[in-house]
Amino acid sequence: MRNKMRSHWMKLALLGGVLLAAAGLPAQTNALAAADHVAPAQTFDPAVAVRAEQLRTLCIQERRCICGRVLAVETNGLVIDSGYDSLLRLGKKGTWHFPSTVVASRDPHLVEDQNPCSICVGQVFLTDLPRKRRAKIKVNEYDYVLIDAYPAGEYSYTPPGGFSHTVRRFACGVETAVNLRLAAGGN
Repeated sequence: MRNKMRSHWMKLALLGGVLLAAAGLPAQTNALAAADHVAPAQTFDPAVAVRAEQLRTLCIQERRCICGRVLAVETNGLVIDSGYDSLLRLGKKGTWHFPSTVVASRDPHLVEDQNPCSICVGQVFLTDLPRKRRAKIKVNEYDYVLIDAYPAGEYSYTPPGGFSHTVRRFACGVETAVNLRLAAGGN
């Protein structure tokens, strides 16, 4: 009981410290604004900061392992058929992209679990892809990916000659996922 109370008070003190520090920050302005157009000053909103932290925690708790085949390469990400659990045998040794020559199969009875880092099942959209410093990775259709990602709302796309599809969107970076969810209304 005592540790629970101490933990509660420490969380409140930390939140209070963050809010106090943020309240002392000056408003941000756009120094490069044109002479005829002045950008409005952006002020710090504590409610948005608290909501962003809640979303960050939620994104971390709902992260999934995206292991699947690339169905389409979009300008801002990849449409992936996730659920190829046999890719896990390749391990996560620093690489997240595998060529289409890899032999992978999908378990037809696989069901997505609600635990963090469980295997994601179904079509998803993956954005905020990792980049190597020197070489840009070229991902093609029918290649495979194996990466942990954070839920970031929904994404609609239209395949060639098809109807519009809405799928779950995931981001490889937690900050990107939080920003996308805040922009979509914070759900």
